[in-house]
Amino acid sequence: MTAKIIDIHNHGYSKRFFDAVRRGDGERYGLRIAATNKGEVLAKPDGGSHPLQPKRAEYEKNLTQLGTAGIEGVVLSMPPYVNFIGCDEATNVWACRQINDGFAEIEQNYPGRIWGMGMVPLPFGRAAAEELERAACELKLKSIQIITNYSGRDLDDPEFLPFFEMAEKTQTLILIHPDLRAGFGALNRYYLQNLIGLPVETATAAACLIFSGIMERFPNLKILLAHGGGVSPYLSGRWRHGHGSRPEPKVTFTGNVEEMFHRFYFDTMIYEPKVLKFLTETVGADRVLMGTDYSGDMSAWKAVPEIGKVEFLTATQKQQILGGNAARLLGLQ
Repeated sequence: MTAKIIDIHNHGYSKRFFDAVRRGDGERYGLRIAATNKGEVLAKPDGGSHPLQPKRAEYEKNLTQLGTAGIEGVVLSMPPYVNFIGCDEATNVWACRQINDGFAEIEQNYPGRIWGMGMVPLPFGRAAAEELERAACELKLKSIQIITNYSGRDLDDPEFLPFFEMAEKTQTLILIHPDLRAGFGALNRYYLQNLIGLPVETATAAACLIFSGIMERFPNLKILLAHGGGVSPYLSGRWRHGHGSRPEPKVTFTGNVEEMFHRFYFDTMIYEPKVLKFLTETVGADRVLMGTDYSGDMSAWKAVPEIGKVEFLTATQKQQILGGNAARLLGLQ
């Protein structure tokens, strides 16, 4: 049986959350919708704001557009820049609960077409674990998106351990999406914060999970690295060599770097067939999932049919990448 084509990396809004804020439910947490001369924004108590993009809640229209590229289902996550890491724990918890309730509602309204990818109140590790348990067990969400660092705190921060423990317990797929930390200086030019900075962030997150021993400590974690793992596949040999040659990488982790690296999953957001060939040869087609990054400026959803045409993948491998791996990891089979 041919697997359904599933987009594992697709950003849209949890409409329920924004509706709640618009009603004023978030005012006690400092969250509100504000009008500006450039349109509405989500204003936060830390002084940050996010411009609203109504198209991200046009689910039927977006599914129709994606369908022209053969995509039959999407795993929907909030745009990663809509986060609350500068806010207190209560604000984080309330926002994530609203967002997850909204994604569960969307999933019910679009059965077999949209699956919600939840959000947790990191950097508060215990609260994140509790919300993950609620999202997985009560709401039946099968995946969670986190970002690569929280105000400069990498994913090996000890406070985050309860979250990873719960992720393993519930067998929830975790998408790690890059978010740029402060202090990148010259990367503010030429859009390099995205073109270079984000792939480096993803690799940093992967390295921290390996060298901290988290991947070894939780052997059944299901971790998906956005954007083809950033630059991590290209650096994996360097990590292995450095771990064998230097004392610093062995302070916490003394195991096999290559074994830990090959436990990650990777999406196809890499733009170049030759790079996809390298990725699948490096980690195996069973570790690669089709993702489009829809509907941002770096999205590549129109290129999805090209995966079906490449000659370096077998028919079975193409089915794995285009939907079979996602169905297996999300328990949709």
